[in-house]
Amino acid sequence: IGINGDFLCISSKYHRYLECLTSIDNGELYTKEKQMASSKEFLEYILEQLSELEEITYRAMMGEYIIYYKGRIAGGIYDDRLLIKPVKSAIDYVSDIRYEVPYGGAKEMILIEEVDSKEYLIELFKAIYDDLPTPKKKKITNIENNSILWYNSYNEVREMKVKEICDYSGSTLLGMNGGMVESPDSKRIIYARKADLTKHETEIWICDRNFENHRKVYDVHCGNHNGPSATFITNSLIVFRDVEFEGIAGKEPSICVFRILDVDTGEVKYKIRGKESHCAENGKYPFSISTEYLDKNPDYPEINSCGIYILDVESGKITLVATEEDILNMVREHGLTPNEHTASVSHVQLNPSATAVMMRLGVKECPVFGALGCIDLDTKKTHMIADKPVHQLWFDDDTYMATRQFNQGRHIEMETSYIARFSKDGEELEVLGGISNHMDGSFDRKYFAGDRCYPDFAPNVYLYKRGDKNPIATFEISQDEYTTWKLQVHPNPSFSRDGKRLYFNKQCKCYNGTYRTVAVFADISEII
Repeated sequence: IGINGDFLCISSKYHRYLECLTSIDNGELYTKEKQMASSKEFLEYILEQLSELEEITYRAMMGEYIIYYKGRIAGGIYDDRLLIKPVKSAIDYVSDIRYEVPYGGAKEMILIEEVDSKEYLIELFKAIYDDLPTPKKKKITNIENNSILWYNSYNEVREMKVKEICDYSGSTLLGMNGGMVESPDSKRIIYARKADLTKHETEIWICDRNFENHRKVYDVHCGNHNGPSATFITNSLIVFRDVEFEGIAGKEPSICVFRILDVDTGEVKYKIRGKESHCAENGKYPFSISTEYLDKNPDYPEINSCGIYILDVESGKITLVATEEDILNMVREHGLTPNEHTASVSHVQLNPSATAVMMRLGVKECPVFGALGCIDLDTKKTHMIADKPVHQLWFDDDTYMATRQFNQGRHIEMETSYIARFSKDGEELEVLGGISNHMDGSFDRKYFAGDRCYPDFAPNVYLYKRGDKNPIATFEISQDEYTTWKLQVHPNPSFSRDGKRLYFNKQCKCYNGTYRTVAVFADISEII
């Protein structure tokens, strides 16, 4: 028992944690449950109770524990509750059945309250064994077999076929999270090819949605982090990043440029030296100009100062919507201190109606996560989030979706990260999903995906139903620290426009010193 802020906190060793608030007005006591991850102590207690049985094993899963009996899933420990699969023999054995869900959106299981009776638990597990589903044989997850493993709501392993976007001996890459892999009419797909991940030479390719009619549309130079950030603007226009070198490719000096290309005619409609965006909205493409790009765009005399610009891709009109001084004043107005990089903003994104622009920027008070600024283009009202959530995207016209992370001084925690929706001023409005780094949301905002792109972990991709931190599917990717961090290839999940496909980058095993990654998709229609 103890005091936690305004709450009187009561817990028992093997029961759910309760938060209790005493009303000052009438002295009545109210309680509400607070979802907590299961404790290792409770797991060890249950394992001790079942110690006389052979082949009792467990697997940790998102803070909870799956219990196996002779290789079959018998149940699990969720919020320090022992829940058993509701097979017929369990229903017959338990006299006073109480059904509970292990987590939001999952199917009901049987709550076992007699955990203190060792004999009861042993006989229960013996009784239900024959009715427990026989697990399918696990296959090695590898792209050569075009197979990947996922877990359903019972955390049972299922195998799903995934498809490479193309048959290519080198590497293939998708762009930034939240980019438009598919054209607006969902008839085409854009991706990049790289013969060697250690080189800059990259090709932009498109194909039909059924993966036919592959054709190269442009050659570029770029690194692996987000690849060339290739994305559709219209059904025929694409935008992508390139790097121009003065002299030998891969040597300094160099400068970033983005091009907008008509894939039907092959015409480069725009070539601008500046920082690209994730995508366009309503035919408008935002970008930013910092000091290194000044005087580098002689074809566009209107680009004559640092700040944020919007290109109307149909008319060609370029508008300065936020000057360097606007950005610095915004930071100061919200009580923060600009640093030498503040005006060099990145990840500029328009909201769906193109009436507000957000940007990532550096400030002295936030050395790890930086800050997230926003300017309403009509009213010029500004918003700021210090120590921002990461890999932010617009959820709708007025709110963001992003991954909330926590810095523990020496590292950023993986286990406590989660996807959430935020107001433009930083208020957390709702939890959208669980563990994540790079993330995306389906267009109807019912499902969310995030990758576990953290050091010392395999960069698995998780699929979540809105509001549930427990994934409805886990796509396993082999752990390769060199490819993930040295070569900077991240899964970067992105949904198809109809929400039935999940695209991501999947690294492959290293053979003979060769590193490779492939752009894949999973048909998730059977899961959602």
